[in-house]
Amino acid sequence: MLGYQLSELGDMAMRSTKKLDMSSQCVVFAESEIVSLKAKGEAGEDIAAGVHFAIARRVCNLVNRIGLDPELIFSGGVSNNIGVKHALESLLRRPFVTPRLNTVFCGALGAAMIGQQKVCGQSDFDAAPAQMEVEA
Repeated sequence: MLGYQLSELGDMAMRSTKKLDMSSQCVVFAESEIVSLKAKGEAGEDIAAGVHFAIARRVCNLVNRIGLDPELIFSGGVSNNIGVKHALESLLRRPFVTPRLNTVFCGALGAAMIGQQKVCGQSDFDAAPAQMEVEA
């Protein structure tokens, strides 16, 4: 829609020079907002940043309900998107810890640990086997 590959979107958002507020929580309405901003001649980089900040605001609203630990790690597929990471760090007013592990795999590693614990007969899912612990 903006003419960027998914792998470019975060980098393009980081080139933004103008803050654009996007209010849509719904994907269909967000798409309509993007079309409208494009029709007004807004730069793709600014629109991309607006999308990232809209996503980050939604996440922050959810996070504010449960609170934050002092150290944060951003995980999952979107954690490799520098635009979303920047938006979240800006709105949360704190940086994410950068572990040595590629955080895209956190969910898969958690599922593997639960599987291992079930196979090994362990019922305490909070206690990771020592050989599976990963340092940040």
